[in-house]
Order: sequence, then structure tokens, then C-alpha cells
Amino acid sequence: MLKLNSKNIIFSLVLLLFLYFALASFDFFNLGSIANSSLIALLFALLYLARKNSVLFSLFLAILIIELALRFFSPYISYSERIGKSKFTAPFFNHKVEPHKNGEQFSDEQTEFNFLHVFNELGYKDENMQNQKKFKAFLLGDSFVQGVGVKPSGTIDKQLENLLACNNCILNMGLSGSNLINHYSLLQEITKQGYRAENIILNLNSTDIIDLIYQCKTKRETENFGRSLVFQYFYGLSFIFRHFSHEVLNLGKDLLYTQEREELKALIENEIYKSIVQYHAFCEEQNINFYLVFQALLHECNNKSFELESIREQLKQNNPEIKLIDLSSLFNDNCNAYYWPIDCHFNEKGYTAYSKALFDQILAIDSSFAKPF
Repeated sequence: MLKLNSKNIIFSLVLLLFLYFALASFDFFNLGSIANSSLIALLFALLYLARKNSVLFSLFLAILIIELALRFFSPYISYSERIGKSKFTAPFFNHKVEPHKNGEQFSDEQTEFNFLHVFNELGYKDENMQNQKKFKAFLLGDSFVQGVGVKPSGTIDKQLENLLACNNCILNMGLSGSNLINHYSLLQEITKQGYRAENIILNLNSTDIIDLIYQCKTKRETENFGRSLVFQYFYGLSFIFRHFSHEVLNLGKDLLYTQEREELKALIENEIYKSIVQYHAFCEEQNINFYLVFQALLHECNNKSFELESIREQLKQNNPEIKLIDLSSLFNDNCNAYYWPIDCHFNEKGYTAYSKALFDQILAIDSSFAKPF
């Protein structure tokens, strides 16, 4: 019969952590269910070891109850967990968003919706190219462009094609989690492969700032920001640790201190501005029309604020030659009617209204956009 002593407790902790890190080494932050099971198993093991010591038993039982309760009622449930995923996705780690494999497919499996995403030979959510090289437009952006939250026929590119009365004339290059700097390299790559478009439409929203902040470990001068992998591991493992992080250490939900966030945002906004100018120069060199579209997220719509406002105003003042399409206040009349309340992507109504407004504003700038392709 095991007795409660420091050796038993230390042995249990070391063994559990060794097993978890051994498993997690295969896919460090995609083992949410294993992490949760490991923590609960540890607490039950400690309860067993402390069963003859009323003080320690009560302590471990209280910790177990608090941990379980916070998993349902904590305000610090992450986005990936809120939309139905069992895993915690660590924000600050080296990763690169790349096109998918030819024929790859997956379903959302969210509580609010479940649509199938299928990717073509270029790795994008569109039809197979079948040797097609020329397009009316390349549509670049993140998950909003890819079409998370709507059936395949309702994505922005498909709705634009319906308005243009053309088939497969717009290539949807949207990738979930991507950002405009990453997409610039993808644009260069596809151009080198001989694919060409008359227009480049880049959709920009404040997740470009968020994604670049979270991917800062791969960025030059920002490498000293963000929490360590060990810290993120424990943050994903325990909700008690999450509350300690926010309420004692005073970290924000993005795991940044206020000063860190302000410094990083200034650096990232400057990178975004320079990237937009780079896009425009590239398109001028290739004789391609370039459109930059500003889009609001649900919380910005509700708060009547826009995090990219300073970049938008800087472009208006310093780069009037860049064609800006401002849809950041498109839904201010009734924001919640156009977004999924938990997932926060556009719903069908949102995608439809957004696509129509985008089409109308491009035509207002250049009526030749509607000419047959």
C-alpha cells in the first residue's frame, strides 16, 4: 500500500510529466485530450496518495473541483476550445501557414456549423485548375476568404463569380491563419509558376495583426516577446494556471503584458504598412490592378472601433494611388445578424452582403471589372 510522502508525490509528478512530454513531442500542442486526461489523472492520483491525510486530501479535492469547474465557467476559455475543439492551440510557437495538399479535405465539426473544405492541386479551396492559368482575380486573405462559416457555394469568390456571370474566373487563395506578409510570398510563388490575374484583391482585417504577433518567434526584432513553450504548455494544461497568469501575473488574454502588446503592435503595424506598399509595387510591375479591402471583426463591429484605422489613414494620406475599399463599417446597423456568435466568422448572410458590397465598390472604382472574362 502506497503511503503519502514526498518521494511518492515527486515520483508521480515526474513520471506524469515525462509521459506527457514524450507523447507531446510528436505534436506538442495538438494533444488537448491527452493533456486534460493527464491533469485529471494526476489529481486523482494525488487524492489516492493523500486519502489517509485529511488536510492534503481536502486540498487536492478542492483543487480538482476548482479545476473542473473552471473548465466550464472560466472567462479564459480559448477560442479553439469555445468553438468545440478539445485542444488548446498555443499562440507563440514557430509555425508557417502553407497551402494544403492536393485533394486534402476536412470538416469544421463545430457546434454552430459543419461544412466540408476540399483543396485543389494548388492547395487552395477552389475547383481543380485543369491547366487554367489566367483569372479575372486572385482573392487573397485568411479564413474569411477561405470561407470558414459558409457552404462552398457561398464563399466570396463564388459569389463574385455569380455577379460577374463567369465560371472559375476568380482563384480563392484564402488560407486560415495566414497573414498578408505570408500571402505575399505565396503570390510571388504562384506568379513564378505562370499563373496570372487581371486583379489582386487582398482582404485585410485585424487578425493580421494578431497572427503576426502570435508568429513573432519567426520575426526578426520581435523574437524576445511572448511566453515560452513551457509556460504555454502549463497554460493549456490547467485552468487554475490560466487564472494565475491573468489575475496574478496580469497577462492579457493574448499572453502579453500591456507594454509588450503596445510595442509589438507598433512593430507589426509598420510591417503591415510596408507590406501593403510592396504589394502595390509588385502589381504595378506586373500591370495588375491592386485592391486593398478593410474588413471588420465582430467585436470591432459591435464596439464601433477598428484596430486597423491608423494603417488605413496612413495609406490614405501617404499612398493615395493605392485603391482602398473600406468595408469596416458595412454591418454597423446590426452586427450580430452577419456573424456566427461563437465562431465569429461571417454567416451566410454576412458573406452575401460582404461579397455584394465588395463587387459594387470595385465597379465604382473601375467599371471594366465587370467586362466578360
